[in-house]
Amino acid sequence: MIGSKAGGKGSIEGKSVKKMDIKKFLDIEQKYRLYELSAAGVCYWVYARFTIWNYMICSSGLRLSDPHKKKKYTVAQKTRLVAGLVLHSTWKRKIDMEHTDILFLCHERRVKSGRYYECIYTERLSEQYKNSITLEKPYEYRHFKPVRNQRVLYVDDIVVKGNLYAMIHKLVNTKKYRKLMQEVKEQMAAPLAEFRKAYLFETQDDTIYELLVQKIMLYQKEYKEYEKLFCRIHPKVVVEVVYYCLQNMIINEIAKKYSVPTIELQHGTIYAEHAAYQYAGHSRVKQLPDRMFLFSDFWKKQLHVPLTADSIIAAGYPLFEEKVREYKKQAKKKEKKVILFVSQGTVGTYLGRLAFEMAKYLPSEKFRIIYKLHPAEYQTWKEDYAYLQSCRVEVAGQGAKNIYDYFAISDVQIGVYSTAIYEGLGFELQTLVLKVGHYSVMQPLVDEGFARYIDSAEQAVQYIKENKWGKMKKQDFWKENSLQTMMDEIGLAGEGTGK
Repeated sequence: MIGSKAGGKGSIEGKSVKKMDIKKFLDIEQKYRLYELSAAGVCYWVYARFTIWNYMICSSGLRLSDPHKKKKYTVAQKTRLVAGLVLHSTWKRKIDMEHTDILFLCHERRVKSGRYYECIYTERLSEQYKNSITLEKPYEYRHFKPVRNQRVLYVDDIVVKGNLYAMIHKLVNTKKYRKLMQEVKEQMAAPLAEFRKAYLFETQDDTIYELLVQKIMLYQKEYKEYEKLFCRIHPKVVVEVVYYCLQNMIINEIAKKYSVPTIELQHGTIYAEHAAYQYAGHSRVKQLPDRMFLFSDFWKKQLHVPLTADSIIAAGYPLFEEKVREYKKQAKKKEKKVILFVSQGTVGTYLGRLAFEMAKYLPSEKFRIIYKLHPAEYQTWKEDYAYLQSCRVEVAGQGAKNIYDYFAISDVQIGVYSTAIYEGLGFELQTLVLKVGHYSVMQPLVDEGFARYIDSAEQAVQYIKENKWGKMKKQDFWKENSLQTMMDEIGLAGEGTGK
């Protein structure tokens, strides 16, 4: 088995391959009407449910790592980063906010493309609308620069105010904080006990109570600030990525108050265990977007949200469509077979160890192994996957080519449940899925013959050397003509919004 000598966190020895059935979680939510549960006028459960399910219940049951690893900064580095937050909180780029067509809520973790950093989900769409404004939160205390879009507004001041407000109340243990804590404990004691009985997770009750109170206090401070900004911008439509982050859910509430339609762009894999896209019953959830633009019809089967069928649109993914056209024109000229690892923070320790072990079995004169880090791993991989520095695996991190460059030259991809696996299929890569974490969400791909499961380096090597994959099937996971489809749909939602 992989890592049997080294053992520990980075090995697959003794791994759990059980599924995390979300049905009990949803049943308990429905039983206690948690979507409508409120304290101090805040429906706080919806703001925390994804974190509790994914990072507390699932991470314990499936032995997952933190998906967004944080870099350890020195005092000097922290000082510079905080200074940057203060600067962005006091200085605002002058942007004409009148006659705004669309308000974009981009992904704060931008990716470099040429000279500029871009949001890979919203950028191509926002370029089509001259009178649009993009809001951006800081990512790990900073923003990625330079950017091509000059109509970007940083909301560091709102984030800082909210966090200071919540932090001070907790540190001082104010009367308000104590009252909220008591109310949350009374409301959540029974459902929390049932969650714990159903899943036997490790996180302590007090940690969850603190998280819930923190969400309430962040909401109380940030809602007012975002409402002021929203009314100044007065958009016709809101287009967002990751609706279930605090900022976006608050803005969704505000948008509903002012009858402004909201649309989410799919940004990742949607599956039955992804709590943000699974709700019990047909309860009205005011934090949800009004519509969702999905990569294709395939993903509709994975959703269970209280939205009407005509609100869930197969729209595509402009960046992916563009890259497939661009790279498929390039012939693969290489002497070695290329194996690409598609990493992600939650299961990176397992994938990293698998790459390390496979490098021992595959001769270097015939095989090239590339380990493509997830952007959230760039800062910490040398500590987390130190063993990769002592073998011939090529680690592609910050400053490396984008993942499409690697898809274009690869023959085989290995991963678990990253959206990039589906993108690799668009490049007709042979696919192996390691049985760790949420691997079971890839079952439809295995059933249809698009991928194979593996649980050891030996098995992976055997499949690769046999090279008996059969004819690669075609499947449309990605709708074509995506940009035009999105613009047409946004035009309907925004009553004629256009360039």
